[in-house]
Amino acid sequence: MDKKDKKSVEECAAWYNANHDLFELCGEKTEGLLRTLLEQKHLAFHSIEHRTKVKDSFLVKCASGKYSDPTSQITDICGLRIISYTKHDVNDISHLIEQEFTIDEKNSMDKSAVMEVDKVGYLSVHYVAQFNSSRADLPEYAAFRGLRFEIQIRTLLQHAWAEIEHDRSYKFSGELPKMIKRRFYLLAGTLELIDAEFDRLSGEIDQYAQDVKSNIQEDKLDVPIDSTSLMEYLLLRFPHNVEEQDLNGNDKEIVDELDAFGIHTLKDLDDMLLDGNVQAFLRGTTGINYLGMLRHVMILKDPKAYFTKAWKTNWRAIDLDVWEKITALNPAAEKERPAIVHLH
Repeated sequence: MDKKDKKSVEECAAWYNANHDLFELCGEKTEGLLRTLLEQKHLAFHSIEHRTKVKDSFLVKCASGKYSDPTSQITDICGLRIISYTKHDVNDISHLIEQEFTIDEKNSMDKSAVMEVDKVGYLSVHYVAQFNSSRADLPEYAAFRGLRFEIQIRTLLQHAWAEIEHDRSYKFSGELPKMIKRRFYLLAGTLELIDAEFDRLSGEIDQYAQDVKSNIQEDKLDVPIDSTSLMEYLLLRFPHNVEEQDLNGNDKEIVDELDAFGIHTLKDLDDMLLDGNVQAFLRGTTGINYLGMLRHVMILKDPKAYFTKAWKTNWRAIDLDVWEKITALNPAAEKERPAIVHLH
């Protein structure tokens, strides 16, 4: 390396030292913004993380001879990675990023689109982006105006493959014997097929949810109860009866409880929830979610059947106000309440 090159690297080092904290803060702010945008749009993702390229790695790039002006041409000093579940999620997230950021199209790419048809392996979407003018005008983003960063989006399986393939400290890195290398890439192709199948299954679940929703709207309720059909029914039939429209992560438990109680289809559930006592209870009860609503209704309808057949000791406490409303409508509930179920 001659003196000119040495000076150039030294200048790059000084520039990196002066700007490192800005890039790190940009990564933190952008990660928080991405998380907020994805949650607002209800887009599923596994994780988001940011990193600032370490100084030694940056200087190696500067000295590579590929850049006439490294400090303005190297675009991945600040990098963010979004890991999604399916390829469909990747597409939805990509569309959001294209809407919310200014994209450097020349330096962005979808690796699956440019990979040759006879190749398999590391796939992901890479964007070189910056804050658009409207966001850069906001005080919290003004310091990052014109600063470019990389956003990478990949599925969980793509991430697993990339981590194994690119980890230079692991045995799969470097040049492998021909037959082992062949098996390695056969495995990569299999992972790509599995990724595609997960994407297909995800689409079929979405279609199933839409079909269930249509059946409910047409009062075709001879539909078995599962997590999807139950939530679609509750959201359509009882959109305003609860404070939180969820099952609190206990959808399998409540589906099992309903089944043990004798509620096997949406028609069975509809008949129970349209009962006069049940309607009276729901009109006067607030501050519960769908999980609590369903359990309370089963107790109200037949406390003995619920506590002997359906109750799996998954819960052991009930709100006193709710219990008083249940017992006012069905006094037998007090007799059937197990001693370990306490009121609070």
